[in-house]
Amino acid sequence: MAFHNTSGRKIGRNEPCPCSSGKKFKNCHGRLDVQNSLEDPAIQEQIYQAITQKIQKVRDFENSHGKGKPIISTEYQDLRVVAVGDELHFGKKEKTRYFPDFLSNYVRSKLGTDWGNNELSKPLEERHQVLKWYDSMCHQQGRQKPELDGTYKTKANGAMLAYNRLAYDLYLIKHNAELQDKILQRLRNKQQFQGARFELCATASMISAGYDIEFEDESDTARKHTEFVATHSSGIKIAVEAKSRHRDGVLDYRASPRRTSNTGQALRVSVEGLIRKALTKEPDMPYFIFIEVNLPYDDEVLKGSPWFREMVETVESLFKEWGPGQFPANAVFFCNDPTYQEPERVPPGHSFWCYEVPVVEARYPLTVEISTVEVAQAIIRRTNIPNEYPSN
Repeated sequence: MAFHNTSGRKIGRNEPCPCSSGKKFKNCHGRLDVQNSLEDPAIQEQIYQAITQKIQKVRDFENSHGKGKPIISTEYQDLRVVAVGDELHFGKKEKTRYFPDFLSNYVRSKLGTDWGNNELSKPLEERHQVLKWYDSMCHQQGRQKPELDGTYKTKANGAMLAYNRLAYDLYLIKHNAELQDKILQRLRNKQQFQGARFELCATASMISAGYDIEFEDESDTARKHTEFVATHSSGIKIAVEAKSRHRDGVLDYRASPRRTSNTGQALRVSVEGLIRKALTKEPDMPYFIFIEVNLPYDDEVLKGSPWFREMVETVESLFKEWGPGQFPANAVFFCNDPTYQEPERVPPGHSFWCYEVPVVEARYPLTVEISTVEVAQAIIRRTNIPNEYPSN
């Protein structure tokens, strides 16, 4: 059996052993007794099974949670240590038994303790939306009785889901790309929070789909910029834009009386204007548009809904204005997270959905390597937050 390094080159007997022991290869893993043992079919089968199990673990994680870098964590004395990009985060081990425990601390560290304490000093109705979620989450947890091992288990209400999804998106972006200060500033601003929150959703979704993220240089005013460019493993670059539909009472938005005069009528998606704004960007590459529709819970939504028909008809109508081969976007991903609208409710079923409308004859066609279906699946998978830290 020949031994090779990670580049595929055969290891010389007098070279340093690749295990970093400091010994020559012939005196370490290159010893004849080691080599002979590795020639044993039973040993080879054990190695094969171990490698196969590792590969399957990675596949299972990606099928449940999406792609991106794995969670990097360890325990040191009484601490839980988690690596997030180029940062190390520490927490008391007994307080961070599960990954969502870490995420709860993580979102506070990113938005700032001083900022959070200032918001908590305000009456509940005047607080930032994130601190309203936090208040509801604390009350939900406080109503639970501890398990025998001292942990608490409960079904997540809307506020808990919204809070943890925000934390996980922040984590995914920092761990796999760059978490920009300007997006954190916008998150802290009640008026800018909704748009910034959905930009995080779009970014984290493309990371979960396996794309590398590159943010645009917005100091270049010579052209209109999309939110970011996502690069597929094939090297294909895709521009991405995110737009969020404001609705009265959702995420602290208050519409003018004129805009709420249609009370009693069937609720419509009504996002043509947002898509038109996104289409004005016209990047010189394939283009994905993410639209947050901010519709309420509908337990029958996945069984068919006039909302879906309206989404398709809106894209088809706009496509006709450009014509085949001219439409800038390759797909529009309509996303909906109704947890914001009923924070105290424990969702009975699907609390997040994505509806993809692909465009076959776009200006810059996609290659066969790119699957818009896989992106739509990743948008959903990013909401399935891991509960456990990875085991060895």
